[in-house]
Amino acid sequence: MFKHIILISILWPCLSFAQDHLNINVATVSDGHSEWNSKIKEELIKELKVLEGNEFRFNFPKKLQHTGDWSLTRAKKSLESLSKNSEVDIVVALDILGSNAVAQWQPNKPVFATTVINAKAQGFPLTKNGTSGVKNLHYLTANIELISKLKQFQIATQAEHIGILTDNKIFSALPFLAKNLKDSISNLSFKVSPIRYNIENPNSLVSQLGQVDALFVMPQLRMTKEQTTTLINLINSHQIPSFSTTGSKTVEAGMLMGTTLVPEINHLARQIAIDIRDSFLGRAFSDLPVAIDIKDRLIVNLDTAKKIRLDIPFEILNEADLLNESVLTGRILSLSSVVEESLTQNLDYAIALEDMRSSRQSTRISRASLLPQLSAGLDFDAKDRDLVGTGATRTSSFGLSLGQSLYSESKNSQYDISKYTEKSQESSLETTRLDVIEQTAKAYLNVLMAKSELDIQRDNLKLTRSNLERAEYRYKVGATDRSEVHRFETELGSSLQSVSNAQSLHKTSKNTLNQILHRPIEESFQIKEPSLEQPQIFGDKRLEKFIASPKNVTIFKNFLSKISIEDSPELKNLDAKIKAQERTLLAASRKRYVPDVDLVARVDRILDDHGAQFNTQHDENWSIGVQFSLPLYQGSRISAEKSQANIELRRLDLLRKQTKDFIEVTTRNSVAQAGTSRRNIKYANSAVEAAKNTLTLVTDSYVRGSASYTDLLDAQNSYLVSRLSSANTKYQHILDLITLQRAIGFFDFSVAKSQKESWFNSFYKYVQTYGK
Repeated sequence: MFKHIILISILWPCLSFAQDHLNINVATVSDGHSEWNSKIKEELIKELKVLEGNEFRFNFPKKLQHTGDWSLTRAKKSLESLSKNSEVDIVVALDILGSNAVAQWQPNKPVFATTVINAKAQGFPLTKNGTSGVKNLHYLTANIELISKLKQFQIATQAEHIGILTDNKIFSALPFLAKNLKDSISNLSFKVSPIRYNIENPNSLVSQLGQVDALFVMPQLRMTKEQTTTLINLINSHQIPSFSTTGSKTVEAGMLMGTTLVPEINHLARQIAIDIRDSFLGRAFSDLPVAIDIKDRLIVNLDTAKKIRLDIPFEILNEADLLNESVLTGRILSLSSVVEESLTQNLDYAIALEDMRSSRQSTRISRASLLPQLSAGLDFDAKDRDLVGTGATRTSSFGLSLGQSLYSESKNSQYDISKYTEKSQESSLETTRLDVIEQTAKAYLNVLMAKSELDIQRDNLKLTRSNLERAEYRYKVGATDRSEVHRFETELGSSLQSVSNAQSLHKTSKNTLNQILHRPIEESFQIKEPSLEQPQIFGDKRLEKFIASPKNVTIFKNFLSKISIEDSPELKNLDAKIKAQERTLLAASRKRYVPDVDLVARVDRILDDHGAQFNTQHDENWSIGVQFSLPLYQGSRISAEKSQANIELRRLDLLRKQTKDFIEVTTRNSVAQAGTSRRNIKYANSAVEAAKNTLTLVTDSYVRGSASYTDLLDAQNSYLVSRLSSANTKYQHILDLITLQRAIGFFDFSVAKSQKESWFNSFYKYVQTYGK
């Protein structure tokens, strides 16, 4: 018992010490009441709770949560008071004013400034390693490159005078903002003026709007959602182009364009929580990296551009994420709708349809030569009396002639040949229909592929800009030399070219689809992306087991080869031509000994024989007879025609064999290619995920100074290549499916559901018969 008391007395101080460090009291200083402050604090508490585990318990005592009235003086007093409070383990300044008050301070306990705009201008210590280097002092600063955003905005609007809208209270409380802004804009080729905005009196802005061509809106963190809407409506009502620096939400709400100059709340809260946890795990505040990455992306609201009548240049559109693209893109097309439209509008199909109709009329013409031929004639003659003597000087008569072919080898053969030609033309029309569907579907997918490449190249361009800004930040703090910045500037030029080329490819692919659909070449449209399962043959789940093993794939190939040959319009076309040629050969063989037999009849009636001294007793004449004709000698023509018919028949037979082999090998190769490309999708997606993770790690290491710019460029390029490869693999699989369906002459996305089921029933019957 005594031993136990001694042991407890020895361990008690240690247990007490451990207990103190399990509970961490977090004190916060907010500049004032706002939606931003409430959300950032709420997210911070949530993130810290996630990180607690078995090591810590983060507490937020109400009395340690201070909120000022947007006063720098009050923020400083709160910080000093909390830093002296023995109950406080760490002080977190959540806003701009409170964070600024931390600058050039030697705190006696951990103090965290989360919102530093410009470390150098605000007087924050910064080492070459990107840390504060000061005991108990840590802060986060985003690499805000204001000038590049202003230049982008000027290019988009061609404004000669841009106003920068700032929060009046914050701008007044922090004089360095005015000086820093003045220094930044001093060398710009266009005029820039600061405009102080009073959110309590938005109408005070009206008089200043008339003095500028465009408005660059700095973060308005004090504003509510309703106040933001009021500001946007006010700006747009005066048709002033606007640029938001707080990301997508304000652009979606109606601002013309924008980007993110402040971190997203959840991203910022997560980074704050991680840094707090790391500090209590033993890592000194002075050694924590102060840079925080921003997911910067340029966004343009095309609906707002239309409302304020602004024509945005391609240089901006090529790089930006576009909201409300339907303003420019017009109608929405799906794969099934473009295929359906192509069969009513495509000129190749329309020409083939007219050819078939013309062939039908040729058959009627050939048949007509075998039917009775009836003609009528009226004659009128006037002669000189000196020439006719006692005869009539004027004679008029009317006659009818009738002809009927009793047997004609040439006419019969021509009629038979025309019927085979008509069948051939019908098969040719079906071939054209399948070709047009394939052409249309592939053109549709080419548009999707071009759009995908454009999106990927745009993302890469944004990533290059972000990396350039990271390099400029490292150069400013002395962590690297100017050559690193120039290297990323070179990469930026290449990225811009890639985006421009991708934009051109996207445009030409859309023009090609419009041409196929016989639409205005420059007509804009929007397309839906088909799923991998949309062309369901070979992608249908019912077929998965038949492509999972070599034996089943062979069964599948055999079935598709069988139906592709049976249903091939190309082979049906050749079969009809062979039949026609066989009839031609037969006619050529009979030409010497089978005569043409025709019935000929004629009736003539004299209507008038004026001037004749003697009247004839017979005013009507008629005749009827049968004619036989047989070509006895035409040089060498008859034997040459027979030889030529034989040669052409052999040629068509060889062509059919060649076409049959081609259809079979195309079908079998298409199955193999579609299977390979389907499996490659999974591999390509894995490569993208790996490249993305690598890029994230390398980017973080580069920001922290532990990776070189070549490492970052390699990771970026690897991510770009893997994304392009993944997109191409996905679309290549669909293209392979379309090629396969063209080979078998059956496009499942252009037929009724009953036809699909009939196809599958045929397949199941084949498997039951030959699949064992």
